Parts: sequence; structure tokens; C-alpha cells
Amino acid sequence: LSAQQEGLHTQFMFNKLAYNPAFSGRYDQGQLTGIYRAQWLGLEGAPESQFASINLPFSTRSGLGFSLARQAETIFQRIQLEGMYAYGFPLGNGMLRLGLSVSFRYLEQDFTDGRLIGSQPIDQDPSIDQEILQNSYGNTGLGMYYHTDRFFAGISAPRLLETDIDFENNDGTVSRERRHLYIMGGMAFDMNSKWTFIPQTLIKWTSNAPANIDLNTSLRYDETLTFGLTYRTGQYFEEISHGISVLAGWHIRKKWMIGMAYDMTLNDLQPYQDGSLEFMLQYNLGDPTSSNVINQRFF
Repeated sequence: LSAQQEGLHTQFMFNKLAYNPAFSGRYDQGQLTGIYRAQWLGLEGAPESQFASINLPFSTRSGLGFSLARQAETIFQRIQLEGMYAYGFPLGNGMLRLGLSVSFRYLEQDFTDGRLIGSQPIDQDPSIDQEILQNSYGNTGLGMYYHTDRFFAGISAPRLLETDIDFENNDGTVSRERRHLYIMGGMAFDMNSKWTFIPQTLIKWTSNAPANIDLNTSLRYDETLTFGLTYRTGQYFEEISHGISVLAGWHIRKKWMIGMAYDMTLNDLQPYQDGSLEFMLQYNLGDPTSSNVINQRFF
């Protein structure tokens, strides 16, 4: 079976630490981020995820990041704890940051879940273990992130090791964690004293699977309100799209940001679900009078 392994966040532009360890300590102020995502509303057992992170400056050039994430669908859940470190070098008008991450993952499949159904009673099927299967393993990742006040670009592979993630210890078919590559970029253009136009993208790629591309355009008003539209491909560029997302964010006194996204699916799954919802809450730990707080949520 070939299928998507990694989760997704529509509000990736506010959550770069989930994709690139080089984003650690990017700002002079620390930042807390929490995201909840409910995918394919109305479809029983659909994916659901929670993500929390803290991004901390360690010195003028280096920083630390920590995250805790959970993803669940039907009888499966994955819990991940990750630590990250980054160091920056001045380059041109900006800074090039190099990052390293170390992660620990716990996997669980619950075959005692009462939602399981079959052509015969589950407890009478000898091929299904009536128990909770568990596995855990570690991994490491690398990333690069370049930024100026108006531009950013990054590339990362958060999990370099293609680890065995089978629940059975035998010599049969081996399930492995596949290496995923993330490429992101964006730029801000001032339209006038109030409005800023921000196009940005996130490309997700792994071997033997179509590239997944998020193309986002956002408008920010008076450093307070943000509105965005994202087009997501589910195949290669020439194929049909996967969905369209609308985003909105409210910056509250530079300390808080509340964000929401709604995804409308355009593929064959569309008739069986009601879209996906994502909520975000972000808090900046620094002085709200600092000018650095304004642009940090983007670049």
C-alpha cells in the first residue's frame, strides 16, 4: 500500500517550525503556536491532528525549537516529540540559517476499537490481532532557511532516516518511513500604507508519489487582519487540483494571533465529506512595542 505519511497544515506560513528546523530562533522574541485540524468533516474516522510548538532565540544568531504533535485516524495514532537547533550566518541583505532536528515518534494501532467492522465478526478473524499494537523510534532531520525583511526561502528534510515502522517483528513485508522534502518561499509587496500583498508556496515531495503544492496569496491590512486563498494540487502540475482553502487571521495587539482555515476538497472524496477546518492560536513572548513583532509572523 502506498499512501500519504505526513500530516498537513493549511496555515503553513504561520507554522514553519513544523516543516523546517532552521526556523528555530528566527525572531528576537519567543513564540508559542497551537494548531488543531479536523480533516474531512462528516467522515467517520477521518484524520484529526493537534500541534504545539515553542520557538526561542538562544543568542543573536542561534535558536531552539520544541514541538509536540499528535495525528489520529480511525484506529491509528502517532505522537511526536521533536527538538530543534539552528544557527544563522549573515548573507547579503539577510540571514542564512542552518538547522538540525531530533525527533521521537510513538505509533499505535488499536484493534480493540469497536468501530471496526468486517464481513464476519472481527474477533473471529484469525488474521486480525485483538490487541493494541505499539512501536516507537527516533529520527533526525536537516534544514536551511534564508530570510530578509521581505523575502524567505527554505528547504528541509525533517526525517532523514527511512526507519522500519512495522508493528510485527518478522522477516515479512517491511513498512518504512519515507524521506520527505519540503521547499517553501514567499515575498511581501507593499501596495500602499495599509495593504500588503504576500504570495507564498510550500512544495512537499517524496519518492514514488506526486508532488503536493500549496500556492497561497494573502492580503494583510494595517498589520492587523490577514485574508488568504490557497490552491492545493493533489497530482503533478498538469493534473486536477486537490482543493481550495480560505484563510483569515486577526492580530491582537501584536501579542496574540487567531487564525482559521477552511479547505474545500475538489477530488473524488468531495461527495462524502464537508471539507476540513483548521484553527490556530499564536502568542508572542516579547515586548509588544518592539517593531520586530510585526513582520515575524510571516518571514
